[in-house]
Amino acid sequence: MILFQVESFDPSAPEGDSGPAKSQYLTKKDAYVILVSLVVLGICLIPVYKKLMDGRNDHLCKENLASIAKAMSLYTVQNDESLPPGFTTNMNGSPYLANGKPITWVTLLEPFMNPRSSFKCPTADESENVKTAGTSAGKVLESSYGMYLPYAGYPMNLISNPNDVILCTETSNLGAMESYDPKPYHDPSGAVSPVDGFVIGWDDGNDHFEAGKFVTRLAIRKTKNAEFDSQTAETRHSGGLYAITPGGNLKRIKSSDARITMLGTNPQGLWAVPVQFRSRR
Repeated sequence: MILFQVESFDPSAPEGDSGPAKSQYLTKKDAYVILVSLVVLGICLIPVYKKLMDGRNDHLCKENLASIAKAMSLYTVQNDESLPPGFTTNMNGSPYLANGKPITWVTLLEPFMNPRSSFKCPTADESENVKTAGTSAGKVLESSYGMYLPYAGYPMNLISNPNDVILCTETSNLGAMESYDPKPYHDPSGAVSPVDGFVIGWDDGNDHFEAGKFVTRLAIRKTKNAEFDSQTAETRHSGGLYAITPGGNLKRIKSSDARITMLGTNPQGLWAVPVQFRSRR
């Protein structure tokens, strides 16, 4: 025998009411669970966001240097195949200042630069940047890159190894972020320039290198005492600094690459200098 259970019918109950009413609002417990979940998710996404930003900044820095390389090439076409000078000088050899800002290779390349690019690395700290004069009155350009002095104003066609040496790379101004700058740029009288990150020099002086061990002003942080082989040394990008050669090739510089390899009194490798530069000293 089959029995059927029939629920009692309450004629006064609202239509569609099939049981006890449930709250349509979040309880405190529900809100707490959601909040904790969002916090955990945010923490998990931080490394992803950092990696994405690092990749973006790397790309922008490389794009800047590619544009600088192109501007260098365009400049040489209009200037007897010679690269731009590192900076203009006063009679005593110190950088000439226009309204307190130096006129440098950055100033001269501005008209040739891709307007979507910049002389400023997106990962550079403001203290590392050099404020230089622009081509128009009152304009100021910020730069995070420096030019290797031996090739400033040098004829491109006389460079024997244009794809192997450094022309321009990321620099830091006046030892900012504890970067290595034991000899701030100075004129022959010894007066120190208010800025120096627009050029790369040597640790034994700014116009010679006979006893040099390291190049200076590279944007390698925490190396003020030449700790380039230390684990505390930090480059702007996780893989090193980006650089271009006179031939327009992109290179990456490690912290240890700040060390100069010498053959007698002549730098070799990345920091080799042209014979004509050596002979004119």
